[in-house]
Amino acid sequence: MPTADRRAAVVLALCALTGFAVLTILVLGLDVDGWDSAALRAVKHLHSAPLTTVIRDITALGGIPWVVPLTAAAAAAALLLRRPRAAALVVLAFAGGELLQLGFKPLFGRARPHVFPPPEHIANAAYPSGHALVSASLAFALVALCWEGRWRVPVAVLAALYVVAVGFSRVYLGVHYPSDVLAGWLLGAAWVAGLSAVLAPIRRRSGPQDTSAGTAGVNDRGRTAG
Repeated sequence: MPTADRRAAVVLALCALTGFAVLTILVLGLDVDGWDSAALRAVKHLHSAPLTTVIRDITALGGIPWVVPLTAAAAAAALLLRRPRAAALVVLAFAGGELLQLGFKPLFGRARPHVFPPPEHIANAAYPSGHALVSASLAFALVALCWEGRWRVPVAVLAALYVVAVGFSRVYLGVHYPSDVLAGWLLGAAWVAGLSAVLAPIRRRSGPQDTSAGTAGVNDRGRTAG
């Protein structure tokens, strides 16, 4: 990762963390959350049996039974490409996201919404959304890995669609307020951006620096890409 990209990652991490802190103060500290319930009531008008079936399938994509295999597959692919640092980034992004949501939920203790009856009962707290945080952490990690390659645009688009779809599904089902989802996205962005910035200098020192020769350049890129 070039120095400019590393600095950008640090700035992104700080901005996202600041956004999370401000949102937390507004929603949980100052009770400025009327828009949360209004958004849920608006989403209620979209409900239909066929759409709910689709939304249930989408929300499952952000759960552990799907995210763990996706993480394992991405890490395995990175290892096959001789990119151990990339594999570490993916695994740490997922593991850290999971630990963050497990730690912050009981800390804030926000109750689940009751604007309309949700299709399932969930006992743990709402803030931040675990589905949003973990799915965003994985998606942002994959974008970070592809950012310097030719696949960054399609990967970024697919990642954005995935993150937004999973986040919206939690609101549609009535198990999270929109601010829960937004908090998950912000925390996930802060975690992965910070993680990328920390791992960047390790990745740059992991291989030879001389890429002047043609064949050596190919080998060096192969060894230092992770």
